[in-house]
Amino acid sequence: MEKSTSARSSYWDNLKGILIVLVVCGHLCERYINDSSLLTHLWILAYSFHMPLFIFVNGYFARKSSRPAAGKSLKMLKYYLLMQVLFVFGDWLIREKEFKFSILSDPAYCCWYLIFLVWAYLVAAVLPKETDRLVKWIGVSILLSLLVGFDVSVGHAYGVGRTFYFLPYFLMGAWWADSGREIRSSGKKKAGCALLAAALFFLVWQLGSAEWFNRSVLSGHKSYEALYPDHVLFGLANKAGAYILAVVLAYLVMNLIPRRKTFFCFLGRHTLLIYLVHIFVLPMEFYLIRDLTFVGEKELNSLLILLILAASSAIICVVLSILYRTVIQRLLRIVQKGESF
Repeated sequence: MEKSTSARSSYWDNLKGILIVLVVCGHLCERYINDSSLLTHLWILAYSFHMPLFIFVNGYFARKSSRPAAGKSLKMLKYYLLMQVLFVFGDWLIREKEFKFSILSDPAYCCWYLIFLVWAYLVAAVLPKETDRLVKWIGVSILLSLLVGFDVSVGHAYGVGRTFYFLPYFLMGAWWADSGREIRSSGKKKAGCALLAAALFFLVWQLGSAEWFNRSVLSGHKSYEALYPDHVLFGLANKAGAYILAVVLAYLVMNLIPRRKTFFCFLGRHTLLIYLVHIFVLPMEFYLIRDLTFVGEKELNSLLILLILAASSAIICVVLSILYRTVIQRLLRIVQKGESF
């Protein structure tokens, strides 16, 4: 995290806080996107940039951090194994699914992000110090990602497919940290970025209605053959387009993030905890609202569900952040220093 000024710290906390709310809301919406064109469009809109930008931030702070990257990789591996064990036993005990002890090979739901960080931090440990060489690494990583799309054997297992897809954004974040660049947006620049972002958001919104568009391209783990069985090169073009769109949208959004301290700063300090725990809150949310019915058109019903999901996402993030600050941190200090509660 940047430490030179409180404004800069607030900027990154705001960005991380907004992104983690989008992550939680996106996961909540996934249960309903097949039944609502409105939620489908909004899901595509969020996923067109929010995970690439989130991982860009990971790369930025990985480069800024003085802690050994290998140690952070080991830490993420521990988190990954813990979450995998919880998912395996949860599916077996609660959902009565067949017991499959696939702790390493098959990332459960959002655990792909943890195994991605395992690989990404290992890469960070060997990144070159020279900025121009790092640019070459970014170019090579994009090229490899595009080529991997032709290989049907590279997919969900071990998070390899998503690692190839998202690694360029991680490297871009590291390059941004090395370059010393800062987001300095005047009123005119913010207005321009807002107009361009609105235009691109409208374009992305239209993709949700296009028959040729496969939203799985934004996840990055499927081969071109799986995305477009009869048009493999079309899948390549779509993946390349997704990279361009994500980079442009991420830059525009970064210029719109406030630098003053806001509500999102509070969430931005605890993004990893929120990410780890929110997935276990989602089933509770689903069971609470799955039987809700509203009077009116289907899209109006979808809008009401969306408002409930957005409010729920914010509440989940706040509760988890407060829990971390008031209970978990205190317990950790007790264990580490032998303090009394």
